[in-house]
Amino acid sequence: MLTIHLHDVVFRSKQGVFEEELVLGNDIIANVSVSYLPQGEWPITNINATLDYTALYQILNELLAMPGALLETIVGKFAATTLDKWPQVQEVHIALKKNHPAISGWRSGAVGVAFTQKRS
Repeated sequence: MLTIHLHDVVFRSKQGVFEEELVLGNDIIANVSVSYLPQGEWPITNINATLDYTALYQILNELLAMPGALLETIVGKFAATTLDKWPQVQEVHIALKKNHPAISGWRSGAVGVAFTQKRS
């Protein structure tokens, strides 16, 4: 099994349950791991024989471009889309972290959600 990673990718996104989060937006940091069974010759020597990590980025970018209430919705949609698009993908793990959450008295740190889905 081979795993493609996107590490610490920062998006500006309007995600949250409070009105000010949907107006101001927030920094969302994404970490993604997508494991798949390579097709054909090993080791891989052709870009067409691997997963295109720019396509993974685009899926996540499109999801985070739409305002929404819950990070849980984003991680679920990302996993489902990835598994649907590439039949060779066996597992998707995605973690999203929101810096500066709208929590009264919050001084530093982040909140986040992580989700792992395996092909059944």
